[in-house]
Amino acid sequence: MAKNNNNLLRKIRGMKFPDLYITKFFFKEELDKSTGKVIEFGCGNGNNLWLFYSYGYSVCGIDTDKLAIENAKFNFKNLFVQDEVEYLFIREDILNLRKLRETVLSKKSFNVLLLPNIVYYISKNQFRELMQEIKLILDREGMFFIRFRSPRDMRVGMGRKIGDGEYIISGGITGENNAILSVYEESEMLSILEFFLKLKNYKIFHLYEENYHTDRKVLNADIVIWGSYEL
Repeated sequence: MAKNNNNLLRKIRGMKFPDLYITKFFFKEELDKSTGKVIEFGCGNGNNLWLFYSYGYSVCGIDTDKLAIENAKFNFKNLFVQDEVEYLFIREDILNLRKLRETVLSKKSFNVLLLPNIVYYISKNQFRELMQEIKLILDREGMFFIRFRSPRDMRVGMGRKIGDGEYIISGGITGENNAILSVYEESEMLSILEFFLKLKNYKIFHLYEENYHTDRKVLNADIVIWGSYEL
């Protein structure tokens, strides 16, 4: 239960609600009927982890953004408190997972993996290196969720190609100027996931959404894959 429900939404710092497809994943896979340990990379203010936490999951979030982690800690300490349910938020570059695995995460393992909004901001080689490290902190069996951008995303047309499916975003329309953009076809991502995780009973969704950035309509083209894994 939340510590104080009076005007709760107004008191939340940062994003107010979980990602729509995280919510679908949670209830469609009946995760509300069990508990476990979930880790999210690129957790922001913890808006996705709040859903799991409210159902008794221990949660861990990692993000490089100082304000986002401060907001997450505030929200969970002051608004979302669950008695005897553990939460941990770490400000760190996800590419430093090996360091975290050997220190603060050395005695922890997780059975739910969330990668909802971070894969497209790192190179493809970095993503493979990250998956190798992630394997070492996962339980033998569990659930995973990943959301990534496809080559049909509008940002591809605004980017400068630097590799196979890799771009540097330009134009500034979305506020991501000079950020890396890595895009994947469905088959390419499945191949990567199958290499690192033995996938079972997974589902795939192609999402095409219009949004506004700086008064200009843009098309987001994402792919979501969720399911269970076995190491």
